[in-house]
Amino acid sequence: SGVMVEPYLIELNSESDTFKTFQHEGIEMIYMLDGEVGYRHGNETYHLTPGDTLFFDADAPHGPDQLIRFPIRYLSIISYPDLARYRGWWAGHRHTGSDTRSSSGDWR
Repeated sequence: SGVMVEPYLIELNSESDTFKTFQHEGIEMIYMLDGEVGYRHGNETYHLTPGDTLFFDADAPHGPDQLIRFPIRYLSIISYPDLARYRGWWAGHRHTGSDTRSSSGDWR
């Protein structure tokens, strides 16, 4: 499909540190399971409780910066293009200046 997906279960407790400077490629979705957290994205902090979802560009600094109620558990799902697969596809398709599709739907 050309998309890589990395799911994580994040668990934070009273001994956990805050992390507000993660930055990486792709987009990320946070889904809160337990607890309360202030989750920073860029210059904003979002108060999240169970059932809340936050969806954002992961290129901006982000992470939990306020650990409010423990235990804190959330799903973090990161998606980004599978560039190796995309480059492999692109190498096999030369641009001729007039993109056309064959009867099978493939670009030529």
